[in-house]
Amino acid sequence: MMTDTPVILNMKYEDKKMNTVQVKNTVIGEGRPKICVPIVGKTKTDILEEAKKITTLPVDVVEWRVDWFDDVFATEKVLETASFKGHSCSPYIPYFQRRR
Repeated sequence: MMTDTPVILNMKYEDKKMNTVQVKNTVIGEGRPKICVPIVGKTKTDILEEAKKITTLPVDVVEWRVDWFDDVFATEKVLETASFKGHSCSPYIPYFQRRR
């Protein structure tokens, strides 16, 4: 039965349970909110330059948006770039979203 009376839920934030995800030593979904920064470069050079800049920032997790990479469908190039050789921007999460 529908009514026009608003329903007020008496639920505290602490009562809500979140799923957690652990990426290396970082647990997302517990403790303080985490800072996640995306890398959206289109070339390997762009990606490595962004990774270098990110290492100077106080971030918890880096998300590599692989779907922005020009060679996204060239598996060898993706794997080579994913190694981030010479850069310590970890932990990072590779992410691909199909564009529509």
